Amino acid sequence: MKKIVLSENKKMPWKNGLGTTFEIICYPNDKYEWRLSRAIIEKENQFSHFPGFERILVIISGDGLRLNQFELQPFEPYSFSGNDSIHCVPRGKVVQDLGLIFNPQQWTARAVVSVQELKSLSFPEPPLILIYAISDQESFLNQNLLAGETIILEPGEMTPQQLTKEWERLEAKSHLLPAKLVVFLLSKKK
Repeated sequence: MKKIVLSENKKMPWKNGLGTTFEIICYPNDKYEWRLSRAIIEKENQFSHFPGFERILVIISGDGLRLNQFELQPFEPYSFSGNDSIHCVPRGKVVQDLGLIFNPQQWTARAVVSVQELKSLSFPEPPLILIYAISDQESFLNQNLLAGETIILEPGEMTPQQLTKEWERLEAKSHLLPAKLVVFLLSKKK
């Protein structure tokens, strides 16, 4: 298990120069098969193109985004091709999103924002699990996890079923809104 704190996020311009992203982790390093990052969107603009990659976007703060003609609401995962031309318009003043970009020739990926959704999934082999905290979480996976921090669990370190139990325990203890975590599950293709 590895924890990535906010100060380790690498600030960089978008590929098209029209915004800023904060890279949380890139695997492997600079020539990536997948990358998890967050971005702050303050004005209407175009998303960068990532030919050959797939993208999953989750709004983690703000009122939502219009992506072309689609209205994306907070905590509603949205998948699209990195080849797509995406025009985005933030709803309200500032929107922050969490995005996973991955090579579909090498990986399958899914974003989960509720424990009920995680319960319904099955995996032939243990996936790589990325857990992003929307708010501070006391005693999650035996440690305190602050808002904006990410935990990486290598395949086999924890099953989705074990993560489901931990997430249920956390929700029962806190009595807060269910969307306190965003979980990305990645499986390497053979």
